[in-house]
Parts: sequence; structure tokens; C-alpha cells
Amino acid sequence: FSTVEVARLWLGFVGNLRERVPDLSSCLLLSVFPQLLIVIYFTALQPYTGSGFIHPAERTISAIYLLLLTLQVFYICRAAQRIISVQSARFFLTAPLSDDHEPGPETRDIVREDSKVHALGVDIKRAETLHGQHALMLG
Repeated sequence: FSTVEVARLWLGFVGNLRERVPDLSSCLLLSVFPQLLIVIYFTALQPYTGSGFIHPAERTISAIYLLLLTLQVFYICRAAQRIISVQSARFFLTAPLSDDHEPGPETRDIVREDSKVHALGVDIKRAETLHGQHALMLG
């Protein structure tokens, strides 16, 4: 239980920071199969299959852990979906337009700047206006 928990937390941490979908998927897999099943057993099935007695605090702690684990699974799925959409957008912004067209360094810089603007959530026209105003003040 504790070995899987350490591996699960490490994969989630590294997958989130490095934006790696395989690590987040591994974290999700380890969250659902051993962890969620064990917590469901401790919460709902232990009184019937064990000695028949569990302390009320144990049931409460297991229920809280089940709630937190369910929230973690939800947020792992959301983070993986967002990372996939950002990486897909980044791929399509930097992909060449056709097979025979190789973008020059100027085109790559424009695409890179546009992808940074999109990643920050800033409107491109607003960014161009600000860039033009900055150029007028310097010129």
C-alpha cells in the first residue's frame, strides 16, 4: 500500500510539472486500481468481511480519504486533458503548412511568439497593438 502510494504521488508530481501525459496516466492507473479498491474495502466492506468491528474514527478517516482520492482522480483527468490540448495546439502551430514548404527562421519566430501569446491567454490583436505602440515609442 505505501510503496504504491509513494510511486503514485511521485508520478503525479513529475507528470504535472513536466507536462508528461504518460506519467499522469500511470498516476491515474495507480490511483484507481490498487488505491481506490483498497479504500473502498476499508470504508464499506471491512465490517462485513473482517472481525465485524471497526472504530468509527477509522470509518470516518477512510471516507475522507475516499473523497480526497476521488477528487485527485478527477483532477488528474482534467490535467491530462489540458496538457493534451495544449500540446496538440503547439504541434499544429509549429507544423509546416505543406510537405514541400520548409519555414524559414522568421516564420518559426512568428509561430513561436504566437504560441506564447496563445499560451498566456492574451488576444493576438491586443498584443500586436501593444507591440506597435512600443515600437512607436522607441522609434
